[in-house]
Amino acid sequence: EAYSRAYGIKCVAFRLMGVSYPGIRPIGTDEKLPESPRDWKGGPIGTTFQYSDCRDIAYAMRLAADQDLENDYECFFHSSDTTFRGPTAPAIKLLYPDLAHLADGIEGEDGLCSTKKLKALLGYESQFSWKKDLADTV
Repeated sequence: EAYSRAYGIKCVAFRLMGVSYPGIRPIGTDEKLPESPRDWKGGPIGTTFQYSDCRDIAYAMRLAADQDLENDYECFFHSSDTTFRGPTAPAIKLLYPDLAHLADGIEGEDGLCSTKKLKALLGYESQFSWKKDLADTV
């Protein structure tokens, strides 16, 4: 943002949630929510349970480049999908009890870091998901 102000250049920043590539499933995918945090095998605790497919990243960046955004600087969280099946809020409440209040506004399989701004300002919709890829191969 400081660079944008200093040089009068429009800038867009993306905060990516764990980059994944075609043919490589993100860590912790297809995990069910455990009954206890001790039973969690879905990758390291400390993540947002989200990932960004490199193809979706390129798509979102293209959308940003094609937009004439009102503000000189915008920052977006980018996520293609969550890394496990099922609703996110119970996972946050189970694995991060001290942060349970942060899950109150999360609906369904939406991620902890919201992509609502990305969708609203750029019209972004994820094109790729390990869940869809898995369904296509079964």
